[in-house]
Amino acid sequence: MENLINSTSELQEYISVSGSLDFDLVLPYVKKAERKYLEPIFTKTELQNIITATEGIKKDVQEILSDASANFALLLALPVIAVDFSNIGLTVSNNESIKQAEWWQVKDLKRSLADSAYSSIDETLILMEANADDFSDWKSSESYTVFKELLVNRTDIFDKYFPIKKSRRTFLALKHFIEEVQDEYVLAPLGTATLDLLLGDSDKVNVKQVKKLLQKGIVAMTIAKVADTTTFELTDTGLFYRWEELPGEKTKLVPDKNLQRLREQKETAADNYFRQALKIIKENTADFPDYSIPETDYELPVQKFNSGLGL
Repeated sequence: MENLINSTSELQEYISVSGSLDFDLVLPYVKKAERKYLEPIFTKTELQNIITATEGIKKDVQEILSDASANFALLLALPVIAVDFSNIGLTVSNNESIKQAEWWQVKDLKRSLADSAYSSIDETLILMEANADDFSDWKSSESYTVFKELLVNRTDIFDKYFPIKKSRRTFLALKHFIEEVQDEYVLAPLGTATLDLLLGDSDKVNVKQVKKLLQKGIVAMTIAKVADTTTFELTDTGLFYRWEELPGEKTKLVPDKNLQRLREQKETAADNYFRQALKIIKENTADFPDYSIPETDYELPVQKFNSGLGL
């Protein structure tokens, strides 16, 4: 079975490594990177189709995913590549003329490798989604539908409405909250059929406008939900998954009183976005044929927050 990266020279196309690097030391991590990070997203069959491609859109995707594979492989290899296992136990290579990198340099490199790899995955997904029919094995798999069921289904969409430094790792960690918000504030009041319409590629102006408003509302309410969780940290530059903060890089954390204010602001913003979307739907029922206006005034799930806000 072929891999995206098969030699030191190919690795050098994406990462600055020494030409003397023994690729046999890295190969196990290339294989593991593809199993751990790429196959779950693109499926094993589609990944092999991409690896063996020689032209067309699949070749373009191959180039981008090779970058992801190279970065993930080195990320996995870093903790153990300088360690030897032998009959005498565990040893570390030592050379008087070459000094090993400091721990903070290694962590900085790991952050850079992860960022580059996840960025390449996002770039790949955007390209593949725009040409889904060319990737039939992926399109027919759960790997494709798991995010297609969400209105906010890509890192760049979330980052557009609230900064997460375009981090796919942060976006993946937010997925559960995004799904929870969509179920409560979109699916429940609008119904499955209307949600399916919004998940599609309608060219109707009203549908596009409602979809955009709902995306904004979902992002705002997601931020309100995670603002004070221990999984994420809010700084003066955005929201971060805790794994991604490195010593010396972390910016000033948002004070608790500001978190409360932010939560209230995002709750209010979400309320406005959801109500605007519902107003457009009610005024343009021909564009939303499966939506039924409730007999009562009940419009959106009622939820009480510390701020006293109710939707």
